[in-house]
Formats: sequence, C-alpha cells, structure tokens
Amino acid sequence: MADGTLLNLSHRQGAKLLEEAVSLLHQGLLKPAKNKLELALRWQPSAEAYTHLAWVLSFEHKYQDAIALCEKAVELDCEFGNAYNDIGMYYMKLGDLDAAEPWLEKAKKAARYDKRQTPYLNMGRIFLSRCQFSEALAEFEEALKYEPENIELRTVVERIRLKHPR
Repeated sequence: MADGTLLNLSHRQGAKLLEEAVSLLHQGLLKPAKNKLELALRWQPSAEAYTHLAWVLSFEHKYQDAIALCEKAVELDCEFGNAYNDIGMYYMKLGDLDAAEPWLEKAKKAARYDKRQTPYLNMGRIFLSRCQFSEALAEFEEALKYEPENIELRTVVERIRLKHPR
C-alpha cells in the first residue's frame, strides 16, 4: 500500500472513532467515549479529539490535564476556538479568572468555533463575579448577537440594565 493510502485510511479511522466518541458523549457514556477518543488520537491526532478528551477529564476534575490536552489541540489547529474557550473554562473552575481571560479572548477571535456566544458568556460571568457590571453587560449583549433567542440571557441583560444603568 502506498503511504498516501495508509494516511487516508488512518485519517478515516480516526474520524470514525471521533464520531463514535462524540455520540457516546451525547449519551452521557463517558468511559467508553474516553476509550474511543484515546483510540482516535492514536489513529489520527486532531484538535477536536484532544478537546473532547479534555472535556471528559474535566468531569473527573482533572483540570490541569484537560488544559494540557487543549493546549495540544491549539498546537494542531490554532483556529479551533473550542479549545481556547475550554482552557478558559478550566481555569475558571480552578478559580484562576486572570488566567482564564486571555484564553477566552483568543476564543472570540478564532476562525472555527461551534458556539460563538460561549466565550462572551464566560467573560460576562467573570466580570459579574468581579461586580464589573458594565463590562459584563457588554459581553452578554455580544453573546445575544449570536444567540438572540436565549430568553435566560435576555433576562440577565435586562436585570443588569435595570440595576446598573450606564
């Protein structure tokens, strides 16, 4: 078999395993999903597989390990916004909001991102925790641009506007 054929087979097998793992994650089956993700990474390392595996580790409260995996994802694909956001989230879980901020800002700028509103929501949460209401409001308003049907977010924005007018 030619090298190109082997590479293509490896890529397809990795993608298939990743797809199966994501399906297992949606079913809440973390252990089998973790096993599939580890296999997928052996076949074809990808930013998506590293980020999903990090997400599984976060359920085990292994935030530092999850951060390291997301950093590998960023090395493979610096335009994959999910990895940046997830690093920010893991730092938030660790209570290190200052460390979270630059990662969330990078997530906002990433070319590839599934849910663009997420880093704005997370930055808004950081600003709220610091009682920086106008900054939180600006982040939440930006998130609403991506998710205008989010009634809960609209309610939060209205409450901030009422209690802390600009």
